[in-house]
Amino acid sequence: MFVDYDTEVPPPRQHPWTVAEANPEARYWDFRANPGKIPLVLEDFKRWSHYAAIPRFYKMLTWLNGSDSIFETNDCGIRSPMGDSATPEVVRRVFVSYPLVLHGRLAFIFRDLTWNASTSAIDGLKRTIHDSLRDNVPNVPAVVKIREWAQFL
Repeated sequence: MFVDYDTEVPPPRQHPWTVAEANPEARYWDFRANPGKIPLVLEDFKRWSHYAAIPRFYKMLTWLNGSDSIFETNDCGIRSPMGDSATPEVVRRVFVSYPLVLHGRLAFIFRDLTWNASTSAIDGLKRTIHDSLRDNVPNVPAVVKIREWAQFL
């Protein structure tokens, strides 16, 4: 697995957010208050729910939003697989032709919102995620980008 910091910063977003530009019908769900909604309302994941990874992802979302967590989720999604000629060379080497890629995202924040404005807390979290993935996930052909959202002022 290749883990990389992505320096592109998307536009700021409010929390909880209200309107999704790409899909006006999308809405924010408070999984802290309604963890049972996780498998019911994440429309991007429904068609893939027969794969073991999706119920495991739901468990992770339940934990991230649970009472034992210092985090809460703010956004997640998954796109349909497609061929990717722009796959980084470190991953591309293991394929005969362009690999199929599956783009997904998971956004989460500290519950204590002051930590989200702390450069040292965010940098420490990014370092922990990077090191944990690098050191604990088997060497599978995957790329994980770690990115932070701009603060909403």
